[in-house]
Amino acid sequence: MESDEEGFEYPIIDKEQCINCGLCNKVCPQTTLSDSKQPINIYAIKHPDQEIQLQSSSGGAFSLIAEWVIQKGGIVFGAIFDDNWNVIHGYTESISGLEKLRMSKYVQSKIGLSFIHTENFLKRGKIVMFVGTPCQIHGLKLFLRKDYENLITVDFVCHGVPSPKIWETYLNKTAKLNNIQQISFRNKKLGWENYSFVLQYKKQKSLSETLRKNPYLRGFIHDIYLRPCCYACKNKSFKSGSDFTLADFWGIKNTYPSLYDKNGISCLTINTH
Repeated sequence: MESDEEGFEYPIIDKEQCINCGLCNKVCPQTTLSDSKQPINIYAIKHPDQEIQLQSSSGGAFSLIAEWVIQKGGIVFGAIFDDNWNVIHGYTESISGLEKLRMSKYVQSKIGLSFIHTENFLKRGKIVMFVGTPCQIHGLKLFLRKDYENLITVDFVCHGVPSPKIWETYLNKTAKLNNIQQISFRNKKLGWENYSFVLQYKKQKSLSETLRKNPYLRGFIHDIYLRPCCYACKNKSFKSGSDFTLADFWGIKNTYPSLYDKNGISCLTINTH
């Protein structure tokens, strides 16, 4: 994998090693397309534990599914921060470990060896929940090349993935990396509908800016620096093959006012039986 000038990674084929088997094209979510599907059911969800609800981007539906998987002795994969605040895919086998997987992270995550680890756990009979963008879920399924009854896949209504290089530049200009204690793209101190970007520092006052004021979030929401393929996504509209799709249930105040909660409501679609 090699990064371009925007920090997006792309696969580069070593032509001296290539045997022209065509497998790379067969497992690529950009070249192997699936048909759009209709969800089986759609639910409004919120976690019964308000603390977890507040720690979640919307209503905490991810945590509800993930807790069930952990209680069954399973593994949960999702996006986490590494030691330098890059976004990568990692996994946890404990309820406490779910904390680092919660909350949206508006940066393209690096898959690394997560697909390989997922396959190894599945072959050992472990229940695996894998959470990612629609293209990541489609890519995982193509990589595995077979269905596993013990695999639960979860994607989300995706806005697109911003440039890792822009994220790196923003952090370097805004903060000293070794002074950051926590990052939240969706802090709810002003409510679910008016979320803030928060950089919590170890030794100084934290940075907190609303969606309308934070330059990184504004650029993301206005589609200024998404990965080029995101502008013509081939995996949206339930084409990924995921079992569940998560989203914020925006507008629930108008459609189902009795279910509205200022701390957040998740929209959960059931895509498979």
